[in-house]
Amino acid sequence: MSNQSEIEKALKRILEITSEIVQKSVDGDCIYRGEPEHYEKYNGYEEYNGKVSSSLYRLSPDEFDAGKYNLKNLQETSLKDARNYIRDYEKEEFELLTELQHYGSETNLIDFTTDYHIALFFACDGSHDKDGRIILLKRTAKIDKKYQIKRPQKPLNRVMAQKSVFAQPPQGFIDPSDLIPIVNVPADLKQWILICLRNFQDISTESIYNDIHGFIRHKNLQSSREAMLPRIFAKMTLENINDQTDEERNESIQKAIEHYTERLQYAPYEVKTYLDQGQCYLQLKQFDLAVETFSKAILLKPDYADAYSWRGFAFYFDKKINCAKKDFDKTKELKPDYFLDFEQRFGFKPPKDLFSILT
Repeated sequence: MSNQSEIEKALKRILEITSEIVQKSVDGDCIYRGEPEHYEKYNGYEEYNGKVSSSLYRLSPDEFDAGKYNLKNLQETSLKDARNYIRDYEKEEFELLTELQHYGSETNLIDFTTDYHIALFFACDGSHDKDGRIILLKRTAKIDKKYQIKRPQKPLNRVMAQKSVFAQPPQGFIDPSDLIPIVNVPADLKQWILICLRNFQDISTESIYNDIHGFIRHKNLQSSREAMLPRIFAKMTLENINDQTDEERNESIQKAIEHYTERLQYAPYEVKTYLDQGQCYLQLKQFDLAVETFSKAILLKPDYADAYSWRGFAFYFDKKINCAKKDFDKTKELKPDYFLDFEQRFGFKPPKDLFSILT
C-alpha cells in the first residue's frame, strides 16, 4: 500500500460519482440541485417522500394540497412586507424573491445550479451521518414553461457564485417524473468531497457564501456554542482515560470520536480536529480509519508535519513499514528536527525498530 492509497481511493470514488452525474446529463441541458439528505419526510409528512419542493410549500404541504392555503397569495403577502423594509418598490418581483430565498426567507422558489460541482458542495454541506443526493432536471422549453425556470438579471454575489437558476413550481414541488434519477452521495464520502472541492475547484464555504452576510453567518456558526461544545466535550471525555478500565477507556475514546465528527460538520476544513480524531482511532487500533483521517488533514494541508508523523505511526503499528518510513521521511523533510525530542513530543520511548526508521 502506498502512502497515498487512502487519498487515491477517495478520489476514485468521487470520480465515480461525478462520472455518473455527467453520464446522466450528457443528453441535454441539465441543471442540478444538491441536498444533504434524501429527505424521506418533510416536517413529518411521509406521503411527500423525497419530493423536491420549495421552502414555502414545505411549511404545510397538506394544507397547500387541500387548498386551505394559496402559495401565490402567501408569497405576494411576503413580498409586500419585504418591500416595506427595503423601500425599493421598483425592484422586480422575481429579483426580490431570489434575494429573500438566499437570505433564508420562505419562498416558492427552488434553487438549482448549472454547475454540478456546486451541487456536490450542497449535498455534502451538512448531515455528515446521512447520504446526500444530487437531483438533475433536464431543461426543455416545456419544462422551463411548466416550472417557470429562469436566471435573475441582477443577481447577488452569492447567486452568481452559486451559478443559480430558479424554478417556480405553481404547485410548490417538481413532479418526480420530470426528474432524472438521483445520484446518491454516500455519507462517508462527504468530508472527502468538501476537501477536494476546496482544493481543486475553489468551491468552499467562503466562495459559495461570498458576501458579508455569509461571513457573519458562518463566523457565528463556527464559534457558536453548538459548534464549540463538541471539541470541549471530546477533550473532557479524554481527560481521565488513564484511570479507567480498558473497556471504559475504549468507550470514552469512541465517544470522543463522535464529538469530533460532530465538530467537523461545523468546521469541515479544520485540520486539528482531523488530527485529534485520527489519534483516537489510533488508540483503538483502528488503523485504516486512522490513516484515512490523517490523510484528510494532509490533503487539506500538504505541509502538515504532525499529520504525516501520526499517519506514519498508524502505518507502523499496522505493520506497513514501507508506508510508515515514507511518512516519517516526509515529516523530517518538512521539519528536520521533528523527532529529536521524541519522548517529550509523543510521551513514549520509541521501540528499537521504530527508532531505526526515524533516524
